[in-house]
Amino acid sequence: MKFIVTLALLGALLSTSALADDVTEAIQDGLEKYTSGKLSEAASQLDFAATLIRQQKADHAKKILPEPLEGWTTQDTESSTTGDGIFGAVSVSRTYRHTVGGVIKELSITIVSDSPMVQTMAMMLNNPMMASISGGKYTKVGDQKIVIRTEGDQCSGMAMVDSRIMVTIEGAVPEEDILAYFKVIDFESLRNI
Repeated sequence: MKFIVTLALLGALLSTSALADDVTEAIQDGLEKYTSGKLSEAASQLDFAATLIRQQKADHAKKILPEPLEGWTTQDTESSTTGDGIFGAVSVSRTYRHTVGGVIKELSITIVSDSPMVQTMAMMLNNPMMASISGGKYTKVGDQKIVIRTEGDQCSGMAMVDSRIMVTIEGAVPEEDILAYFKVIDFESLRNI
């Protein structure tokens, strides 16, 4: 019964909103389908609304990816949203390139949220023993903890934001390049997606 009341209140709130968009329309349609007993159609509309919200989150995360540092170039940003309410995920990534003495250095930055994988990684990153077993070492950029791992010419850094968003920077670059990009990521804006 509480669920029906919550849906009714949500529907009333959304119907008075001056800004009707695809998300609110899908939620309203889902509510109408639910109250008329069309449960499969209601679930489909609510799943559609959730997908649209994840797409908005991906668009917001794209804007948070930093511009290339001086001397670096970048390609288009890739994003994806997948899954349903249980396994839904938002992922955005961008590749950066820098040529030094005719040698191309490349790194990628990936932001992932709403994924069970992120929760698993958060447990590992928050446990110093687990990080050190995998060859990682802790460092900080501002207030943000980062685990850095170097293997051969490959270096990677991983940061968790509120245990729900994972930022990974990796490539065949020195640790300084990884840390330079972590310094220009707006972690506060990430907390708001």
